[in-house]
Amino acid sequence: TETKQSTEPDIPAESVDDTENKITMELTESVISAEILEAAKGKEIDLVLNMGEYQWTISGEEITGEKLQSVDMTMELDTKHIPQETVYAVAGKSPSQQLSLVHDGDFGFLAELTISVGEDYAGQTGRLYYYNENHALELIDSSVVGDDGRIALEFTHASDYVIVIGDTVSSIVDNRWWVISIAVVVVAGVVGGTVYLKRNSGKK
Repeated sequence: TETKQSTEPDIPAESVDDTENKITMELTESVISAEILEAAKGKEIDLVLNMGEYQWTISGEEITGEKLQSVDMTMELDTKHIPQETVYAVAGKSPSQQLSLVHDGDFGFLAELTISVGEDYAGQTGRLYYYNENHALELIDSSVVGDDGRIALEFTHASDYVIVIGDTVSSIVDNRWWVISIAVVVVAGVVGGTVYLKRNSGKK
């Protein structure tokens, strides 16, 4: 009879954290295979992927997808996929950084991103916004920047995002709502101005 090989990931003994009784598996490839995800699913295992400028941590207990697939966790920093005026509506003059993930769609698990935003912002709140299908920025997570300038934020799917440090305008910002609000003010309080604008547009 053939001996069946285990599908459990090969985890070196030195990676076991005896203090928390939890296993940490250091990954070296940006693509996390479906086999590794399946093996870690539901277990007290932390998958840690250090990408240099940022790090991903995935708890086996947070892997919940029914049909797991291999996921490329590569992330592009300082992108400009989100229109600047949309970012400004949320961030104003506060520091912000856009980032985009290579993978498309849901992960099938919750992943914690740890990234440096600078020691100058230690103690300040950083907020993660998702650029959704309605072309609006939606608040996904927030966290306080550590003394080392790093912040940890949670992701469940790949898309375009922006991190904003400091005060924000709203949890959901859509430029169309700004236009509607302005229109209401004009109609309610500046009727004469509205008529004037209409006459001007009629002459064009």
